[in-house]
Amino acid sequence: MNEAELLSTKQLTKEKWLNLFVRSFRHGGRTVRWFFASRKQKPETKRTADAVLIVPILIDGVAEGTAEPKLVATREWRVPIWDAEWGVPAGLVEAGEPLEEAARRELLEETGYELVEIQKVSPPNFSSTGMTDEAVVIVFCTCRTPKDFRQRLDGAEQIEVHPLTIAELDRLVDTDEPINGRAWMVAYMYQQLGRFLLEADHPKPTAKPRKKKPTTPAPQTRRGAKKKRR
Repeated sequence: MNEAELLSTKQLTKEKWLNLFVRSFRHGGRTVRWFFASRKQKPETKRTADAVLIVPILIDGVAEGTAEPKLVATREWRVPIWDAEWGVPAGLVEAGEPLEEAARRELLEETGYELVEIQKVSPPNFSSTGMTDEAVVIVFCTCRTPKDFRQRLDGAEQIEVHPLTIAELDRLVDTDEPINGRAWMVAYMYQQLGRFLLEADHPKPTAKPRKKKPTTPAPQTRRGAKKKRR
């Protein structure tokens, strides 16, 4: 599909987590320069996931029938928009770290919850390819509250944790507050499909039917026992 000829890619900044690059290429008889941000040291290398985005369902009390499943959402202060943003737990994958372990670590650090079971890991996907080559995998999982329940945030992180019911997700979809694009789609998906998605793998136990007491036939009256005369 690509008819452009790549001429060069140059790194313009030298920061730890994110850098600015300029890519020059020839297309349609002219040379074009494109600026973009990357978390990779060499953007031409094989595409791998830079980060994980976690969709955790809290299942505390679900098996016992004392609580309904909840989507663990976050509200995090974000410097570029200088405001708090609704979202779900997410974070960068460390060098050589398996994606499942990255999801487990980030979930524990940002929310304090413990990952129970991973249900689905998406392929690497992109959100804003006009600005960055950052690739993210989405991890759908269940989680629970451990005994040592606490966040393990870095110094600059400011994250509130909000386990949301179906009713609360309904309100989040229509919020006027800043919300992460992927998180909004997740919330909308649950709003549309409702409780079916949240409880598909963790249905509430059904109450056992009560045993009916055996009934004894009512004694026949003298009138009822009387035979018809011929």
